[in-house]
Amino acid sequence: MTDGRKLNNEQVALLKKEIVGKYDSVQKQLKRLQGTLDMMEANWRGIGAHPSTGSRRRSMSA
Repeated sequence: MTDGRKLNNEQVALLKKEIVGKYDSVQKQLKRLQGTLDMMEANWRGIGAHPSTGSRRRSMSA
């Protein structure tokens, strides 16, 4: 394609189908990743998980 050749309608249709397929695949992966991140966030127990507990500790020690 970089040597000056032109694409015919069939080649354009195939490229479009490939691009749309890859786009859909990325969308599915992003949705799955977002679900995983949401689940991790809901189950988080580490530092900064519950900001309200940090403020209580500061007020108790003050």
